[in-house]
Amino acid sequence: MIRTRTHFGIGLFIGIAVTALFFQFFAPRYDVVESDKMLIKHDKWSGTSWRYEGDKWEKITDSTRDWKPVDRALMKALNIPDKSDTSSPDGQMASLKKKYPELENISNEDIMERIKYIYARKIMVDLYFSKADVK
Repeated sequence: MIRTRTHFGIGLFIGIAVTALFFQFFAPRYDVVESDKMLIKHDKWSGTSWRYEGDKWEKITDSTRDWKPVDRALMKALNIPDKSDTSSPDGQMASLKKKYPELENISNEDIMERIKYIYARKIMVDLYFSKADVK
């Protein structure tokens, strides 16, 4: 009887030690990374995140925002026409493919990625040359 209690006690102690070592070294709960010159701490168990500001951790909250007014303002600022008949992305892609037949056999996702790439490059180049003293 005493021998089984001793074995149980030793096994319990070893189990607790192994579990503690596992959680300490192999499965840490928090992951701290630097992103855009800001420290971000992420709790892997709950999914909560904090950012380090002013010598303390501030919780990062999810914000639900209505992006439609922002999109309309950006479209107006960038001089992008707003056509109500092709308001959905599928309708816009269909009209784009109808207007330019060489796009017929390319997927909508590939076209969208290429538009983002070309449009972003155009904006960046225009921004650079408008600020630079290049003439």
